[in-house]
Amino acid sequence: MIKKLIQRHRVPTIPGRGLLDALRATVQGAAQPPVTEMYPYRPPFVTDRTRGAPGLLWDDRVGEIVCTGCRKCAQECPDQCIYVSLKPYDGDKTDKKTIVDEYLLDLALCCYCGICVEVCPYEANEMTPEFAYAGYSPREMILDKDELVAIARGLPRRTPNPPGSPGAPRPLTDADRARRKLEQEARAKARAERAAKPQPAAAGSPPP
Repeated sequence: MIKKLIQRHRVPTIPGRGLLDALRATVQGAAQPPVTEMYPYRPPFVTDRTRGAPGLLWDDRVGEIVCTGCRKCAQECPDQCIYVSLKPYDGDKTDKKTIVDEYLLDLALCCYCGICVEVCPYEANEMTPEFAYAGYSPREMILDKDELVAIARGLPRRTPNPPGSPGAPRPLTDADRARRKLEQEARAKARAERAAKPQPAAAGSPPP
């Protein structure tokens, strides 16, 4: 009974129709532009707003990165993949007292959320179009300051701070250099006086 119903409602087929449909799909696809990218031999097209790896912006006016080392990005990072350390600065390129010594970012932990960029009060970093990173060891996924500057080279600041604003380092003037020299001499004199001052004898030690 069921076999008779199937045979009664069977749609007649044209011999070779499946082959013709396949050939038609092949011809239609051949007339369209290719959509497959031969990656990595041909780099894919990415837009300017692609959220790739974070990078550090460079300030050409003072020859130093824009980052002041406030560590706001490291504090707010949900993955705790940023490490920042500072060192004293006695040069004459900028009026900063300290500059960034080490800035490390572990891309193996980074989730590319962009929080470090959003919370930066000086707009010193930016999400770059660089998205393809791979390595043979976890150590290769840790980018240092120079590598972060290299991937962000050429990216503009979102809202550049005008010269003289709190967020923009300025080149030192002659008056700044003279003031800094006096401060350095005063600190050196204070250190020499502390070193020359006799140290008090420890309790219980015999008199000389």
